Order: sequence, then structure tokens, then C-alpha cells
Amino acid sequence: MKKAYKWMIGLTLLSFTMVGLFLTVAPDTLPVHYNARGEIDGWGSKYTYLLFPLLTAFMGVFMGLTARYEGKQGRQDNANVVAGTGIGVLALFDALWAFFLVKGLNKLSDLTKKKEAESKAEPAAPPAPSAEEVLLT
Repeated sequence: MKKAYKWMIGLTLLSFTMVGLFLTVAPDTLPVHYNARGEIDGWGSKYTYLLFPLLTAFMGVFMGLTARYEGKQGRQDNANVVAGTGIGVLALFDALWAFFLVKGLNKLSDLTKKKEAESKAEPAAPPAPSAEEVLLT
């Protein structure tokens, strides 16, 4: 059981480490929500991403305490199942957080490249006058 607790602590620390490293390279404003088509429809502070490890820590504490309670009640099989489930959930959370962090940075770099391309593009020529405009002049 101690091995399971170590795994839970390690996965929680991994989540904090990922977000901590992310915050050192991320700009101040990042996408925080996407619509069904994968387009950004919400922006926020980079510190919004701190919710990821906090949620992971909450889930890790909850699963760890539940496993410990089951073990103290003499239901070791239940304790093992809860601990295993907790490890799986924390690993899934870490994978999701990593995906969201990478996706956020990729979308941001795509938008930056698009803005740079638009600023380098030559301004469009003014539209040609219509036939009516030509007749009026």
C-alpha cells in the first residue's frame, strides 16, 4: 500500500512540475477554452492553468484517504482497488494536462505565425471603381 501512496504523490508532483515548467515559458494570456470545432473561444491568464495540479492534488488526497479508510476497516481488497483506481485517475489527469498544455502552446504559436504572415503581406490594392462610379466622375 505504501508503494501506491508513493505513486499517487509522484503523479501529483508531476502535475505541479509540468505546470510550473509551462508557466516559465508561457505568455501572460493563453487560450483557456475551445469550441466543438477546436477554435479558441476563451482567453485567460496563464495562471488559470494552476487549476490542473490543484485538481490533481485534490483527487489524489481524496483517493488516498479513501484507500486508507478502507484498509483500516479491514477491507484490504477494497483499499487496493481504490488505490489502483487513484493511480489510474491521476495518470489520466497528468496525460490530459500535458495534452492541454501542449495544445495551448501550439494554438498560440499558430496564431502568432498567422499574425506575422498577415503583417508581412502587402496591403491589398484599393478596389477598382464600379461602372457607376466611372460614369459619375
